[in-house]
Amino acid sequence: MKEQIDYSRTISIPVNITVYPSIELMGCDVIPLSSNSNIELENHSKGQQCWKFLKSVTKDGKHTITDFCLLSLDLMNSWVDPISIRVQCLLDSSTDPDFQESLTLDEEVPEDTFEEEFTIVNGKTTRLLIPVKRMNLSPEHLARRIPSLRNKQFIVDSKTPEEEQTFIKHAFWYRYELLNRLKACWKLKPIDKSREREGVVDFRGIIFSSRKLESLAIEKIGVKTLVIDSEGEIIDTSKAKLGKFYTVCVTISNRSSEPIFGMLRHIPISLSANPSIDKKILYNGVLQHSIEEHIESGKSKSFSIGIVFLK
Repeated sequence: MKEQIDYSRTISIPVNITVYPSIELMGCDVIPLSSNSNIELENHSKGQQCWKFLKSVTKDGKHTITDFCLLSLDLMNSWVDPISIRVQCLLDSSTDPDFQESLTLDEEVPEDTFEEEFTIVNGKTTRLLIPVKRMNLSPEHLARRIPSLRNKQFIVDSKTPEEEQTFIKHAFWYRYELLNRLKACWKLKPIDKSREREGVVDFRGIIFSSRKLESLAIEKIGVKTLVIDSEGEIIDTSKAKLGKFYTVCVTISNRSSEPIFGMLRHIPISLSANPSIDKKILYNGVLQHSIEEHIESGKSKSFSIGIVFLK
């Protein structure tokens, strides 16, 4: 029996690849927003487009300022010419699997999409503020295993503490959700048209700490407070008038997977130099309410109390 012989042929093709520096992500942070955050344009010298967007999406009452946080990105132009950047951030995750990879931004997007275009001169760093709608991922979603590029057997890591493993999963899936909303393209327009280039800003360098994750993730128990005048209009607390009747409406939302119950207590706090508020507010009702019936998962319950500011 003749021995089988295998033959092979190798072809070497020289390929030269030139890597051009473009936009580098130098740092990132997630800044929480509170109900006291002032989004008036005249109060901010930077991020005008960001505050303009927040003002437009909160004016109809569907969203509040606490539904958002600010993603702060430090972008540096490493090229020798100015680079134009266009950023797009959706309120909800994109269903397009190639959303991050395509070299162009989506033209058909919802009206509540944040967009901004700016230019970074060569060698300079610019801080970009992007309003991001906070996320509420289910426990089942966060408990999923992190996908691997290598098809190998899953091995439980017994050396890493369980709390750290849980944080790694949470950070991965929240970052994955963020990248499905955020996209930026850059374009180089030098004097010499032969050097025109374009590309996508790489946001995979975004890393979450526990503090950043807390700012991005929405609380499982939500408390929303509104001040309503006698005509049913929502007012800014800084514009409330003395001697006029208002209604304070507190809505508790259960975003957890279990029903909740307990007590709700109003605690008035003065922000002025004089902390005492005795005999300055008249209440029509009690400051403490019992949540007798459980608030089921995904449900909300509202409590109201009338007030008058005396002085």
